[in-house]
Amino acid sequence: SQVIGINANTPASTISQNIVRNLTSVGGTGTNATASTIGISVTATSSNHSISQNSIFNLSNTNTTAAVSVVGIQFSGGTTNSIFRNNIYNLLSSGNGASSVNGIISLAGTTNNIYNNFISDLRAPSANSGAAIYGLNIAGGTTANVSYNTIHLGSVAALTSTGAAFGGAGVYIINTTALNLKNNIINVKASGVGTGYFSAL
Repeated sequence: SQVIGINANTPASTISQNIVRNLTSVGGTGTNATASTIGISVTATSSNHSISQNSIFNLSNTNTTAAVSVVGIQFSGGTTNSIFRNNIYNLLSSGNGASSVNGIISLAGTTNNIYNNFISDLRAPSANSGAAIYGLNIAGGTTANVSYNTIHLGSVAALTSTGAAFGGAGVYIINTTALNLKNNIINVKASGVGTGYFSAL
């Protein structure tokens, strides 16, 4: 099962100036593309999409006995997508196994312009995965233009997990997507566990 704040599957979606907050999935077990808790999801595969100036916070999954994912913004289609000036923070996955938290995840699209977003306070304290925390996850698409984003992983205390492996990155990109990366601020305060490690990129 999924809990989604805004779910758009129509062409040419424009989603702007919304507050999506306090969403909790108790029993959901979805990960990645079928994440159990998603702030904004755009799944239309045609036309262009714009997601901007939204505040997305206090999203969680409290299922502690399964692998679960929590995502701020997820999009999986479109010709030219623009994701900008969104504030995403306080996302929590309480699950074990391959649990994960993604501030923004791109699964498809021809040209994805991702800029001026602020992402912080992503946590997966029981995850057993080297891919547990991604501020920005470019998991698909032809070209990603990533600029002027601010990503903070960890705040007062370093991120860590009780799992046997724990890792992540400020920005992760699959090797089949062309990346143009410039003028981003990525701050990582985290302790990798086991075979897991953290990096800015």
